Amino acid sequence: MKKTKYTQESTPEQILISWVGTTDINSMNKWLDSFNSDMNMLEGDVKIPESTAGFENGPLRTFTDYYSGQSKKIFLLLSHEYEKYKDTLLEWVAEGNDCSCQAVKTGVTDPTDYDEIYKAIDLFFRNHLSDVDPGFFRINLTPGTPAMQAMMLYMSQIRYSGSKAYRVLPYRFAKNGQQVIEVNLPFKIDGSIFNRDLDIVARTDELENIKTIYAPVRSVNILLLGESGVGKSDAAKQIHFACGGTKENFVVANCAELASGDGNLFRAELFGVKKGAYTGANEDRKGLFALAENGTIFLDEIAEIPLSSQVLLLRALQEKEYNRLGEGRSTPVKNVRIIAATNHNLYEDVLNGKFREDLYYRIAMCPVHLRALRDIIKESTDEFRQIVDAVLRKICLSEMNHQDLKFDISEDCFNLMCSYSWPGNIRQLHHVLLLACVYCMAKSMDTITEDVLKLHLSKIKVKEKHENDDADDFIPSNLEEYLAEKKKYFVLKAFEKCSHNVARTARMLKMQYQKLDYYLKTIK
Repeated sequence: MKKTKYTQESTPEQILISWVGTTDINSMNKWLDSFNSDMNMLEGDVKIPESTAGFENGPLRTFTDYYSGQSKKIFLLLSHEYEKYKDTLLEWVAEGNDCSCQAVKTGVTDPTDYDEIYKAIDLFFRNHLSDVDPGFFRINLTPGTPAMQAMMLYMSQIRYSGSKAYRVLPYRFAKNGQQVIEVNLPFKIDGSIFNRDLDIVARTDELENIKTIYAPVRSVNILLLGESGVGKSDAAKQIHFACGGTKENFVVANCAELASGDGNLFRAELFGVKKGAYTGANEDRKGLFALAENGTIFLDEIAEIPLSSQVLLLRALQEKEYNRLGEGRSTPVKNVRIIAATNHNLYEDVLNGKFREDLYYRIAMCPVHLRALRDIIKESTDEFRQIVDAVLRKICLSEMNHQDLKFDISEDCFNLMCSYSWPGNIRQLHHVLLLACVYCMAKSMDTITEDVLKLHLSKIKVKEKHENDDADDFIPSNLEEYLAEKKKYFVLKAFEKCSHNVARTARMLKMQYQKLDYYLKTIK
């Protein structure tokens, strides 16, 4: 047997994953034939000879031998044709690597069918490696058909970003005897290109850094900030798909909707329900955290979660476990990325006592501020034009379902768009352009004019933003609660400004020292 040149990696926890190909089966058969000329087929119990000297390993054994002493687990993926060799393959691979090895029957009947292979590999990862950091995966690309190789490349570079892929060379082609070579692509494949929904959000260096540097590590939680309509939901999807997510494991929790019920509703929706937990709970039901396994849970409008329910979310993030409603034992959080979003000043909510400080720091590990459309226009009309073109493309492809449909925008129309403040941001822009496109199609027009835009701007009116949130006609729904919140806000703000000195704060606010000291103790 040719000797492979080994290079130790920094950790002995590598998990090896490889298809078994025809070359591997042929190599194993030749090896067996050398000891028994009559053994041409592998059936029943086969005794594996101890010596393998004199024969090429094949790409599978070369790969697994390379990681001898460095690996924790080996997974062999078997198509239906090779499932009968399962036991013998395990003993053969053990000759060069004595770590735990498991042969997985994938049931693939057509090794050239990309769809069948993708589903089989996806099921394998979900069933066997759902709670493992992809950074430990070492994926062998050489064995199998081109379809198998392509899907394994996709898994290593997109779905399980952070894992490493390798190709195995025949010994005669190896430089300095090294047959196992890491595959380093000359470009980065962005998983979002596989997303058929055209999610639109203004691009920023900050957002791109999140997608490429931080988000691939699912334990890093991300907070999206910005006005209503800037595209926080679309930004969350872009992050999710860029890191190998699928439509199935991107789940949305509308926190404002959940907050409308009691704590049990919040817990049931996020964590699931055990059969018999309440009248009508006739079966176990998964919560959003379970549905988001290996993917992302998007906590939209997170500021709306009441304080009483925030502690439930905090425990899930802090302890990496949760309890389903009606169940005593804990369930681990399995490889879930948290992306939260709000149009509030969440830190101000913390100061006002509306949001837990410990939860804030859990979800705001990577805060990203998304710009308002009017700010983008001020900075670059070219960037605004790109957003307009993207919105039009999405409307034609996704909503009017017409591949060849295209609308131009007149110069006067675009100038009007640039002069408008767009208080509803990208959401308002999308609605206005959708109505304009429908109108133009009905009128057999291929250009959106200034008059068409004016007509549909008037149909969608959005209240302009004011620096002062308390408009002249504002009346609080609960005066006592509103005044209590305002008092707490200003007291804490003054207390912080006075370096947490009670006496100085009392003088600033013209309050009695004892009264202020007591008040501060009650709100901490």
